[in-house]
Amino acid sequence: MDAEKAWRIVNKVKPKITIPMHYKIGGLSLPIAGIDPFLEKNTYKLLRVGNEIDIEKEELPKDPEIWTFTL
Repeated sequence: MDAEKAWRIVNKVKPKITIPMHYKIGGLSLPIAGIDPFLEKNTYKLLRVGNEIDIEKEELPKDPEIWTFTL
């Protein structure tokens, strides 16, 4: 799924937290795009989180956010 399609889904589902996945990172040889095309279309708060997340329903943000894992 490319960035355009991913954003169409985000806009339909309207999640409180979106975590982009399946994008090209260093050392990966698959012919897929990096995260930049997705983030270029972002208008929400962007948080770079660790590599593990534990969140309770009561902790969900009021406004939508994009969370990315740090490598």
